[in-house]
Parts: sequence; C-alpha cells; structure tokens
Amino acid sequence: MSNNSLSQQDIKNSTELNIHLSSEAIPEQMMINKSIEGRFSSISTEPIGQNSNFTKNGNSSMKFRITNGDMVDLSTACICGSVVVSGDGDVPANTFFSGMHTLFDSVSIYMRNKPFVSIKRAADRCADLVLKLTSTNDEFLKYTSMFLYHHEVTKNKVYSFRVPLSLFAVIKNILPTNQLTASIDVELDLNTDIKKLLYTSGTGVALLDTTTITVNKVSLQADYVRINKNLSDRYMSLIRGNTGLSIPFNTYALDIRSVKSASPNFTEYIPVNYENMISILQTAYPVVAPTVNLGVSYYDKLSFTQNADINDVTDYLVNFDSSQFFNLDANKGQSFKSNHSEALNRIIDTYEDNNQSSGSRIIHNINTQQALCVSFLRSSETKSPLISNSGINGRLLSGVLTTSANLGTQDFVATNTLNTLIKYTRKIIFRDGNLDVTN
Repeated sequence: MSNNSLSQQDIKNSTELNIHLSSEAIPEQMMINKSIEGRFSSISTEPIGQNSNFTKNGNSSMKFRITNGDMVDLSTACICGSVVVSGDGDVPANTFFSGMHTLFDSVSIYMRNKPFVSIKRAADRCADLVLKLTSTNDEFLKYTSMFLYHHEVTKNKVYSFRVPLSLFAVIKNILPTNQLTASIDVELDLNTDIKKLLYTSGTGVALLDTTTITVNKVSLQADYVRINKNLSDRYMSLIRGNTGLSIPFNTYALDIRSVKSASPNFTEYIPVNYENMISILQTAYPVVAPTVNLGVSYYDKLSFTQNADINDVTDYLVNFDSSQFFNLDANKGQSFKSNHSEALNRIIDTYEDNNQSSGSRIIHNINTQQALCVSFLRSSETKSPLISNSGINGRLLSGVLTTSANLGTQDFVATNTLNTLIKYTRKIIFRDGNLDVTN
C-alpha cells in the first residue's frame, strides 16, 4: 500500500459503508447486519515496551499497535489501567480526582503515517469539554466508577479506570488491519500536572509538589467484528478497487491563544481550514493550574472575566471575511445568559448520539463554566457523521474565522487563554490500495 494522495474527485466518487446503521437506513443494510458472524468484546492490546510505571518523572508516553485478523471497531476503544497517588507527605483530606479522562495531553491515531486523530496538546481539555457536552446528569454518576470522575483519593490505594477514545473522535465503522498488512497505531502522552489531575474540596488547601500519580497495567481494549466471506470480499474489493471506500467521522481540533488585548472587547482570528466544520465552543482556561484551588477542579471554573456572570458577555459575533454572521441574533450579536445557553444547547445537538438531557450540567453551570458557541449545521437532519457536508466549508470561506465579544466593564483575565474547540469531519479514504485522510 502506498501513501499517494487521492484526488478530490476520487474522494467524492468513493462508496461510504457503515455497519452501525439501522436496518431501515438502506435496504442493503439488512444484508450487512446478517453478515456479521460475531463480535469479540474488549480484546486487549498491550503497549509497545513497558505497560506500567508511567509517571511525570519517568516515561510519560505510550504507544499501541492494533493488528488483528478481524475488523476493529474503534468506536468501542478504551484505554484501561490503574493509577496510584503517592509521594512524600500526606495527601490532604478531601482530595479528589478530576477524572482519568483528563489523563492525556496528546492523542494521535493513525494508519501508515496518515493521522485519523491528531490532538497534539491539551487533549485533557478536549476530553472534558466533549464529556460535558455529551453526558446527562445521571451519566456522571457512572463515570465515578468508570474513570474516577470526582472520585475521592486515598494515598497509595490502587484505582482502576477505562477512558473511551470516543472523547477524541467517533469512528463508527469497522477497519481492517491484517487484510491490508497495515496496523492502526495509537500514541498517547500523559498529562502529568498534578494540580489538574487532582483537586481538594477544602478551600485554601494546597496539594504538595511531591505528590505524584503513577499509571500501571495499561492496555487498549476494543471490540472486533468477524464478518462472513461475502461481505469481507466486497469490503476489500472497494478498498482495492478504483471505486474506493470512504469512512467519514467527526473529530476535534483545539486552538489555544493569549488574547491580544486585555480591554473589554476582544477580536481573534481562528484558523479553520476544514471542508466540513460543524461547531465551535470558546472558553477560557488558566495558563497554569492554581496552586490552591477553590474547592473545584481545574476544568470546572472557566471564566472570561473575574466576575462569573455570563450576562456580562455581549455582542458575540462569528463570521468569515465578507460572510454572514453565524451566531444567534446575527444582526446584533449574541448577548446574555439565555442566548448563550441556547447557543450551547444547539452545539450539544450536533452530537449524533445525544438525547434531550445531554449537556444539561454544562448549560446549568454556564456562569462558572462559561462558553460561547456556534453550530454551523444547516439542518438538524444532517448531524450524522455519515453526512459529510452537514456543516460549512471553512476552507472555501477563507479558512479564518473571526470571533469577537464585549466583556462589559471587565477585562479578559490576563492569566487565562482563549480556547476554541472545533468539531469537524474527516474522511478515511481507501482506493486502489492507497490510503488517504482528508479534512
């Protein structure tokens, strides 16, 4: 298999195939569903090299290589392992994990050096925002057991976790590896900032710098699907033939920047060179996690100004050069809590598996977890990742998005950065045995 890039016409002509569609979606889907002979749940893949003792003062990077005779379902993939908090001195009473979904600073998934997912820094912020956008209040109760979400810490006690890779991309299709003599590689760098990973609920209590988190017994677990020979032959004929096979999926990019001016008005220009951009969420994270927190985790107190009131943020405008404005109240500018909440609700609706209760916590907490949002979906009927043109073509519209807002009488917090979470569509393209990935 070569890495030759495919033309745009090749990409447009390729066939899309997905085993997760209901049988009502297309007549042919019934045949595909009946062609699945078995599903093997949570088969583990060990990392290359060591599988334990990942820590700030040691090895903080891990790599997994998936090669299997059956098709891998990456939408089920999780990183599993155990953690222990240790170090000199005591861990303060009422210390909690932020959640092991914030364990990774960098996430890359690729095949033959073609990246499916490439979040090179602050993947912890991406995971936390996606979790809050896609979860109901009740689901957070489950996360305490699954990946230690706000779980209390006891020093030297071993805790288990499993973190879904769907927080970084949802690839809702099966992918071959052995059949193509090509592996899928997953590379992860740990977030080693103890003041982000842990917090204390006691006001004014500081975590000791000597406190460390060690990650052990790591594996990548995913489901594998065995399909009958007829479907397998058809699948591979598309991949190796001149018709081609395309697998669209949604993933994220994170733009992080200092605001150029501390005045109450800010204007920033965000690069968005994507053919199908679905939504953006903008919020403010501290550059450095505070030594003494205020009883909440690093990820749960996000504010553009010192005054935690989203009503202070007015005249929010989002557009490209000479394009329409995409924000709510487009002719004036998005303002006040009710409109910012509705805008947040609209981007929550762009997540294909969400229900009416998803994202309720982040909307309820919009004063203390402030977010400015825009959905670019042209129709609520086209939010599936299978619809590869459901958003807008940022590349065609100049590739640079202008965002601005008025912060009232207050300045943008000088110690914060403006973070823009961009949700967009990528496509994995197979044709004539070649592989390409497009934005």
